[in-house]
Amino acid sequence: MRSVEESKRRQVVEYYTELQEYVMTRLAQTVALNKSYAQSEEHDPFLVKVLQRSLYSCFRDCQDENLEQEARFLLSNEAK
Repeated sequence: MRSVEESKRRQVVEYYTELQEYVMTRLAQTVALNKSYAQSEEHDPFLVKVLQRSLYSCFRDCQDENLEQEARFLLSNEAK
């Protein structure tokens, strides 16, 4: 059985504009890139900083498109 929150989230997804889809996709891709880099053996401080700034930029784009809740959900799953 789906939770109420998941059902609401799925309903919201159906109404994304093209720009909203773009910024959410970009955030998801950046989260995936950040996760894969964190698991790699390299840890260049410059690249870590670039990835953090990129995540923040994508998050701010989501805020601008009124997708802050969805972005926070995606970022909270990244931390797990």
